[in-house]
Amino acid sequence: MAEMIREQVERVTVYLTPQNKQRLAQLRRGEKTKKLNEALDRAFAADEKDQAFEAFMDRLEKVKPVEPSVSGVDAVRMLREGRDHGLADR
Repeated sequence: MAEMIREQVERVTVYLTPQNKQRLAQLRRGEKTKKLNEALDRAFAADEKDQAFEAFMDRLEKVKPVEPSVSGVDAVRMLREGRDHGLADR
C-alpha cells in the first residue's frame, strides 16, 4: 500500500507569500498537503471552465443566423387567426 501511495505522490517546491506561510503553519502536516491540493484543484477547475467557455464562445461566433421561413408578424397573425399551418414544424 505504501509503495502505491509513493507512486502517486510527487514533491514540489512551492514559494509562499508570508501570509500563506503563516496560515499553513497553523495546520497539521497532513492538513497542509490536503489544503494545498484542494486549492490547486479549484484553480485548475477554474482554468478549465474558462477554457471551455472561450471554446464555446468561439464556436458560437461561427454560427450563422438562419432566415425564418415565415416572418414574426405573419406567424403571430396566423396564430391569432387559429391557423398555425405547421409553424412549430418549420
